Amino acid sequence: LGGFFGAIHGRGRGRVGRTAIVEFARLLASAACGAAAHVGGAFPARLFLLGGRLLVGLLFVGLLRGFLGVRLVDGRIGVIVSVDGGLIGHVVGGLSGGSLYRQSSFLLDSLGKQILPQFLSLREEPHIPRAWSSTYFDSEGVATRPRFVIENGIVQGYFLSSYSARKLGMQTTANAGGAHNLILNATCGSQAELLRQMGTGLLVTELMGQGVNMLTGDYSRGAAGFWVENGVIQYPVEEITVAGRLQDMLLGIEGVADDALRRSSHKVGSILIGSMTVAGQ
Repeated sequence: LGGFFGAIHGRGRGRVGRTAIVEFARLLASAACGAAAHVGGAFPARLFLLGGRLLVGLLFVGLLRGFLGVRLVDGRIGVIVSVDGGLIGHVVGGLSGGSLYRQSSFLLDSLGKQILPQFLSLREEPHIPRAWSSTYFDSEGVATRPRFVIENGIVQGYFLSSYSARKLGMQTTANAGGAHNLILNATCGSQAELLRQMGTGLLVTELMGQGVNMLTGDYSRGAAGFWVENGVIQYPVEEITVAGRLQDMLLGIEGVADDALRRSSHKVGSILIGSMTVAGQ
């Protein structure tokens, strides 16, 4: 028991380390074995051991999520979003004809303007063989073609059907029914390289809620993932909030990993955002 509390008090930064958890597990296992030996018999021994293991598991989860849980420092830190295409999905929504002609987009009048860093480009490749969103014609029968939607960070085109194009006084881009095989170029080979580039920050693996205002770009969502220090994952975190403005988040992208999901229709890897507001524990 002394080793357990010593491990807790020996840790700084307000979190329980692996040593504390190991010491507590050993304490419970020793208690279970002692109780089994005291009662005697093979069946009671197995019963106590099984109950001890179950208790260890439950208390392990409690240690991580309860009053001894991990606590983050509120403030602005680097964030890696490892959720399939979520951020670029907001770009597609902001550049869609329906949002533009209704004037309900945070990317209104963005044609020819820079919305991503200069080292990033977003291509639409509708003719990739056997890809999920490949097609030679959109749902209105208009022929599709490969194109840059964003080139060197600058918007080159929207996502328009014939109806939204007429409303905007423009030509259709053969996107009735949606976008076709979007590809965001990567700047590094793997997520591990992106973690080393970030150094210390948050790796987001799950986003929750609908706290995105597509008119103003205000962004605030619940998240879960892992805390990273010196490019190495340290421990899981949950019940936290990440917030910012989509305009700043897009321009603040510092890197993209080449780890896009093969089963996804859009090839967008993990994205490193240089600074976002993070709060919670």
